[in-house]
Amino acid sequence: MRNKNIIIAEYAGFCPGVKNAFLKALAIADKYKNPYLFGDIVHNRFVLEKLLEKGIIIENDLEKLLQNQDAQNIIIRTHGISPAVKEKLIKSNKRLFDLTCPRVKKVHSLVIQYCEKKHPIFIYGKPLHPEVLGILGFCNNNCYVIDNIENLQINLPDNIVHPVLISQTTMNSEKFFQLSVKLKEIYPDLITENTLCHFPLKIQENGIALAKKSEIMLVIGDKKSSNTRTLLEKVQLITKAFFVETIDDLPDLQSYNHIGITGGASTPDFQINNIFQYIKEKYHSN
Repeated sequence: MRNKNIIIAEYAGFCPGVKNAFLKALAIADKYKNPYLFGDIVHNRFVLEKLLEKGIIIENDLEKLLQNQDAQNIIIRTHGISPAVKEKLIKSNKRLFDLTCPRVKKVHSLVIQYCEKKHPIFIYGKPLHPEVLGILGFCNNNCYVIDNIENLQINLPDNIVHPVLISQTTMNSEKFFQLSVKLKEIYPDLITENTLCHFPLKIQENGIALAKKSEIMLVIGDKKSSNTRTLLEKVQLITKAFFVETIDDLPDLQSYNHIGITGGASTPDFQINNIFQYIKEKYHSN
């Protein structure tokens, strides 16, 4: 049997913002008693399991956090929160550890600047995604969330002046620019701000390059992760690709000699390495 050529993409797994938040959360758990994480720090259950092992308690319900006297140390996840939610936590005398991704904070600042000048905001993103919910809190109700480019003229008013288009940081870059073109046709005075995070894009570009040299691609992560699903969409345009959370999701790789592996910006290194080592051992690869 020929040795299989199994390559992990040069850029795969945790982006700097997520890695920083993960390590800081572990450090907070070492120093403070009963730290609570407000929502999933990232959309990856394997990361969350590690945090739970360290004694971090995950709570998605804001009201329960506010009423819980034991929840004094609150970790804000990478997706960020709205000003109204932050104010409620502070008024409840909670100690906050803000691990919002710096890139998301830049989006918040940008939205504030445009809203102060009365610009309507178009947000390309998933309406219920925590990052989008956080951004909405900075918009003063003068905003519209767009999750696809179909029926734009039906779903948007035509009396908008000088709108600004931004994006959830982990959305598909091609679709964002397609949306920008279509909106420009409807609103010629549209201002487009590219708020996509560069690191998932770098992962995507690197994954596409590897896909061109591979017979099959394995995209590792959590299926709830927006950036990892976008990564899968990109490499599927090049070659056969599968989403893999655990070894149970692996297809039969017996007939493939060139196997590429990548992972989204919320995928921990240990998840990628565990699957990589399993494949090597099962198929006796170098």
